[in-house]
Amino acid sequence: MDVPRDAPVYTIGAVRRLTGLTDRQIRYYDETGLVVPARTPGNQRLYSEADVDALREIKHLLAEGRRIDEVRAILALRRRARAAGREDLMKSSDAAMRFGEAVSLRSVYPLANRPELLRTIDTRRNPTPTGKE
Repeated sequence: MDVPRDAPVYTIGAVRRLTGLTDRQIRYYDETGLVVPARTPGNQRLYSEADVDALREIKHLLAEGRRIDEVRAILALRRRARAAGREDLMKSSDAAMRFGEAVSLRSVYPLANRPELLRTIDTRRNPTPTGKE
């Protein structure tokens, strides 16, 4: 019998062993909404295979040097790409970020970074020829 990927079956201890994350890190990602585990009537967290995959991806993205807000954006963009039927974008965080830029720059860049956003848009519209500045 196959268990659905979204079936909540793993305790936090099992997730710790599967991901190599600490209990505190797992709880933090829950508290910040990066993963949303199911809860038992006694309020115990239960994680699905999809949650475990998301936690592994979070760990990988952070190890690449991504900031937590970038990780949140990448995960959200991957969910949007999956919903749009763009499974090809699921393999690369850079592809997911490009998809996000094409769909909605606001989801990737906060308004506080408006000058950076405008420079990025200008650079992409008017690229400098290689070797010339």
